[in-house]
Amino acid sequence: AVVELLIALLKDAPEDIEPIAYYLVRVYGYDEQTLRKIIREVQPREEEKMMSQFAREIQSKALQEGIQQGMQQGIQQGEHKKAVEMAGALLSKGMGISEVSEISGLSEEEIRKLLIH
Repeated sequence: AVVELLIALLKDAPEDIEPIAYYLVRVYGYDEQTLRKIIREVQPREEEKMMSQFAREIQSKALQEGIQQGMQQGIQQGEHKKAVEMAGALLSKGMGISEVSEISGLSEEEIRKLLIH
């Protein structure tokens, strides 16, 4: 229903619908099938060209998100490693498990595992 209304509106739009289509992809996240339907109805000659551009943009966005997620995971792993090192040092100084947990942010269970290893 919404897609059909959108197609009707775009058919009356100026020749160049690429900016509108790009906006729709970014804001509404239409899937490829729906996007192809819209383009096919409004500007059939531009379908492949526009879909190629969308594919490149989606691929680039996915790559950026993957890099960002990898960086975030690396930061979290580094923070955890530092907390484990700190907990080990505090334990070696004779501090109790609950205090080490409070200071390091690690659970008491994690700290007990450190004592075993």
